[in-house]
Amino acid sequence: MKNIIEELEAYLETEMHYLKAGLDKETDPIQRSNIAWYCVQRCLGVCQFANQLGGDFSIIEPMFEFYKEKIEKLKNTH
Repeated sequence: MKNIIEELEAYLETEMHYLKAGLDKETDPIQRSNIAWYCVQRCLGVCQFANQLGGDFSIIEPMFEFYKEKIEKLKNTH
């Protein structure tokens, strides 16, 4: 069985996949911002959950910040 961090990374990568798909279809800046914001919230929630399950916060927190930055870049560059 995979560990919590591996599962978390797989989830976050899946979020990135669907974020890209959503942003590729959207041109309205407000909707693009909403799509990205909801993605950040889902990522935050799953990171908090992984931490509650015993995941190492010193790994989870930088992962969240990394993906949060990726989300912002995608929102602004597509």
